[in-house]
Amino acid sequence: MIPERVVILKGVISILINAAIQGYEATYKEERLGILLGRFQNNAVIVKHAIVYRGGERKRTSAIVDSVQFTKRVRELSQRHKADFLGTFHTHNEVAGTITSALSIEDRDHLCDDPPGVVELIIAILRSDSPSRQSQRYIQGDVNGYRFRIAGYQMCSPFCLIPVSTNDAR
Repeated sequence: MIPERVVILKGVISILINAAIQGYEATYKEERLGILLGRFQNNAVIVKHAIVYRGGERKRTSAIVDSVQFTKRVRELSQRHKADFLGTFHTHNEVAGTITSALSIEDRDHLCDDPPGVVELIIAILRSDSPSRQSQRYIQGDVNGYRFRIAGYQMCSPFCLIPVSTNDAR
């Protein structure tokens, strides 16, 4: 399936933002990453769960994980939540006062190959009191002195940006 959009349940948004803030506030700023679970509906993925992955080594601009352990965790969580594995998320911390939510070449590597993820969410975070602008493509906002942007990408060629929105439906 090649998704045309991502819908994130409102309760999941706070998990993503909190993961980004925790990584930003770490001593040397650390990238956070995790697993997205939910369901496929029409041409969309509905994200019902975001689980921060605690394994691996985190740095300011990268995280390294053992793909065998990561895949094992994906399968375990999919069964526990009775949900499909949709893909992964990771954070981008500000650098020199700016944030980027662009998908890098390294971001295109699947952390789990069986099953492979179909989407990647990037949560970019910046310490700022200035307000965010609304967007048709991203979820953007401000919380506790931080500005954030959540961008979604298809995890197959051409790895294009896809619209991300929120919905509080169960």
